[in-house]
Amino acid sequence: MQSKVLLAKNGIEYAFDVSDLSDRPTVVWIHGEFGSFDDPPLNDVLKSTVNLINLHLPGWGKSVGGESFDQINELATAMWWLLEEITENKVFLAGYGLGATVAIEMAIQQPSRISGMVFGSPFGMFNESDPGVDIFALMQKDLLKEIYADPKSELVKRHFPSSDDGYERGLIAIRRVEVLGAASRY
Repeated sequence: MQSKVLLAKNGIEYAFDVSDLSDRPTVVWIHGEFGSFDDPPLNDVLKSTVNLINLHLPGWGKSVGGESFDQINELATAMWWLLEEITENKVFLAGYGLGATVAIEMAIQQPSRISGMVFGSPFGMFNESDPGVDIFALMQKDLLKEIYADPKSELVKRHFPSSDDGYERGLIAIRRVEVLGAASRY
């Protein structure tokens, strides 16, 4: 996978990772609000069988900016702008959490560009009689129990790295606050 950054007209640095684009189907992964943005689920499996594009939402991962966005449809439009710079092909959209919600909005905006969709836990879709927990109010140890079947799995360790070093733990905590701040706008 190659990491790339494009500067948009609005001054936001849009980042993405892309495998070699060929005539295989293209899957676009949009990350959720938590965890590592460098290692989407099934990344290694997918990139051997499809063209894989990992989009970094503005304000998360390697993308910088996005403070001016306050609606999901604005993020979706921005992701289409970025995607149109990468490929003109129809794509399969996949995402988790906030990424799933953005992908759903993308499909609404340009249904003719979509070959298929796979979403996990999109925002805004819940049972009103049992809305679940407030994931933004949970401590990380409690959050992991809510969003992963096995909170001690290798996947969780990659998505939520920990450290014995106090300085590194502080940086991890700061990053989590930054990510929660970005997600709270929506």
